[in-house]
Amino acid sequence: MPSWSIHRFYAEKFARELGIECSCVGLIDRLVDDPGSALPSVLEEVRRSSKLLALMLHDEVVRPEDPIAVHDWGAWRGFRASVDALRRVAEAVAGRTGLLMVDLHLSVDYAWKWGLDGYAAWAEELGIAAEVRSYVVKEFANRASQKTFGVERKP
Repeated sequence: MPSWSIHRFYAEKFARELGIECSCVGLIDRLVDDPGSALPSVLEEVRRSSKLLALMLHDEVVRPEDPIAVHDWGAWRGFRASVDALRRVAEAVAGRTGLLMVDLHLSVDYAWKWGLDGYAAWAEELGIAAEVRSYVVKEFANRASQKTFGVERKP
């Protein structure tokens, strides 16, 4: 999967296109890839949004067997409920921008590893936001033709 600097590159470009702030990118990257390091710092915000979700994230006794709070939250195995839990966490700490950045992070991971083949079906199954889907298709189709994934090359 791409480094966080690659994720930041796409997140900043996506945010500029939408006219939104993306100061939450580092936190979102940690929530997706290393939730154990990020969740303790945001658990109180999550608790204010959803006590049940906070309990599931904090207490392994009540945590479902779905891949909750593990790297990529089961996105590659089609665990929509787990990814929805991640989205709710991101939304609790960063609003709609957090939710979009989760979808973008997972989408960049997918496109980086597998390209655009199957992306539309996967994104639909996981409920990836429409604006993220259209951005990723445009960006990775363009990058594939230039072979410049995540790197701006100057002529």
